Amino acid sequence: MVYKKAISDPSSSGSYASMCRSLAMVRVPMKNKPYIDVGFKSLLLQFCWKQIETDQDVKCLVNSIKFFIELFKQKLLSEAIMQECVVKLLKQQEGKTLKCLCHLLTSVGKEMDVGEAKSKMDAHFTQLKNLVKEQKRGSKRIRNMMKDVLVLRMNDWVPQETKQQNVL
Repeated sequence: MVYKKAISDPSSSGSYASMCRSLAMVRVPMKNKPYIDVGFKSLLLQFCWKQIETDQDVKCLVNSIKFFIELFKQKLLSEAIMQECVVKLLKQQEGKTLKCLCHLLTSVGKEMDVGEAKSKMDAHFTQLKNLVKEQKRGSKRIRNMMKDVLVLRMNDWVPQETKQQNVL
């Protein structure tokens, strides 16, 4: 229910993620084995992954990624899970998943591009550069979104507008 509310109202996904953080340590009985308790966080993550992997609606997929981003900001998702999400979005190479990838990297790429994870991000961005080159026949909008993410990383995750304002 929390997931469905969060994706139906993406402007409130931060509030729902905060609520999930409060519930993260709660243990609940499993649906098919009520004598076994499982953590709310585990159930939420399993459900979210399943939805992201199976969702065909672009709007729902984008809103799911927004919720994932908020869960990451609340420290409910690890950097490793976010890296796995990037890998899955890159593999599909469809307009909707690439749009989600761009949104994810624009929102939390800076936090993911540190320490040991930097080499993983280098590999992701090499793949993203190749996709931009290969996307000649695809959507110009998606290609431009990918280019913007590449430029953002080249600028140390500082948006161009901010850099231009600092120069003035």
